[in-house]
Amino acid sequence: MSRPWQPALGGIACAAVGAMLAVLALTSSQTSSATLSLASLDASSRDNSTRLFAPAELERSYRDDGCVSALERSFEAGLESSWHSFSGWRNAFGAPGDAVRVCASKTSSSQCPPGESLDDLGLRFEHLSWVRRGGAEALRVRPANASSVVVAIHGGGFVSFSAASYYAPRLAGTAARLGAAVYLPEYTLAPKATGADAVDEAEAILDLAIEEHPNAKIVLFGDSAGGAVAASLAIRAAKRGVAVALQVLVAPMLAASDWGRFASYCNRSDHAFASSVVTTPPGLAYVWGARARGREHARFSADFSPFDASEDELVGVAPALIVASTDDVLVDEARLYADRLGARYVEYADLQHDPILRSRPVWEAAMRDALTS
Repeated sequence: MSRPWQPALGGIACAAVGAMLAVLALTSSQTSSATLSLASLDASSRDNSTRLFAPAELERSYRDDGCVSALERSFEAGLESSWHSFSGWRNAFGAPGDAVRVCASKTSSSQCPPGESLDDLGLRFEHLSWVRRGGAEALRVRPANASSVVVAIHGGGFVSFSAASYYAPRLAGTAARLGAAVYLPEYTLAPKATGADAVDEAEAILDLAIEEHPNAKIVLFGDSAGGAVAASLAIRAAKRGVAVALQVLVAPMLAASDWGRFASYCNRSDHAFASSVVTTPPGLAYVWGARARGREHARFSADFSPFDASEDELVGVAPALIVASTDDVLVDEARLYADRLGARYVEYADLQHDPILRSRPVWEAAMRDALTS
């Protein structure tokens, strides 16, 4: 199938997991008593349980066979994945219904996980609420001085993480410092949600934010897999004539096909591959497949793979700040997409994935400029 835009470089792009909050998922009948770890994204564990990786045979295939064919097999395996396939990732990284969500829904810090106070979590009850529009839900953080809007979309490979666990520590303090109402969509995870479902839910929350703040300036923010959703949402907003002041994409997943385009997927040295503590190319392909499950036809659409948006689809899209890491599998698509958009681009040479905390002064300053200019 031909794409409307074909760059000179190539490779498969896939959803990247932001590292690493160790939050234990809750079942419907039992509340977890585990302590929430607020470990930095930039100081990830080297344990394989905290990597975004594919089943072992697919990882071996990537090392031993041709890159392009091995990544396609990983994608196809993702198409056959199930909700159970990612239970370990949800347990490690969090999911809707996790311990932080329960804490954020209570009325006193004594009901938070043992050893954690609200201050530790970066939460203030008077500013927090769960809001809905249609079937979409979001955690809204709205300080008393809110005069603008940020819609922030979490990463997690589309298969893990949650709005509440994402808020602390990534956006703790951002709402107050910017005077912005921050909406964090609690989008349905893959493979329960597929195709553009996450974008649909994020768009519903954007519409809710506009209804609640009709004259406010808007920033869209997303990291890793959330960067894919934010980029697609920015394209939708432009089509609808919704004014977005800025889109901020940190270590974004942007492309879902054509693996040969990106040297960072297929020309990684053995050393770089072996030392990766967050993502592997087959693992990324695998979760892309999980997101495409039952909707393979969506693989080349801007709603699914924003990198493949046509030039016409990018007309009027919001200005962008794109942040990446030199050793990240996703770095080439970030560079190329920034070039297409004429975006401001910042790259960190000493990190492997998702420098969201390291770069916070940069993206908060860019947000402030966009929201106050």
